[in-house]
Amino acid sequence: MSAPQRPKPRTRQALKPVAKPLGQILLAAGDVSRSGLSLALDQQKTTKGPLGEILIAQSLSAEISVINALAAQSGKAVADNSNAPKPFETNDPIYWITQAMVPWSKDGGHWQVATSDQSRFNKQRSAIQSKLGPASMVWA
Repeated sequence: MSAPQRPKPRTRQALKPVAKPLGQILLAAGDVSRSGLSLALDQQKTTKGPLGEILIAQSLSAEISVINALAAQSGKAVADNSNAPKPFETNDPIYWITQAMVPWSKDGGHWQVATSDQSRFNKQRSAIQSKLGPASMVWA
C-alpha cells in the first residue's frame, strides 16, 4: 500500500499583464477609494516607498487586494496558501530568509518561488536557478 499523496499547493492562474498603474487597477476593482489613493500617492512622493506597501500600511487597501492587483499588473500567479506548502530541501535556508522568498512548490521539475518582491526575484533569478533549477515567481 502506498502512502497517501499530499495535495499540491494550488496557484491562481495569472492573466495577461494589464498595462495600468497599480492604483488604477485597485480603484477599478473597488479596492481603494479615490481619496485613499490620492493620500497614498501624496505620501509616495515624500517617502518614495512602493504604493502597495503604503496602501496596506495606512489601511487604505487590503493586503490580498494589493497582491491580486500586482498579479494582474504583472501577469504572474498568486501563491494560494490554503494548503500548507510542502517542505523543501535546501542546504541554504539563510539565503531564502534573507531574500524574503520561499521555494513554494515543484511540479515536473519546475519550482514556483513565492515572494512579494518581483524586482528581487528578477535580480536573483540566476542564483535561484543555480539552487533549484528552472523556477518562476508567484506572488505571496
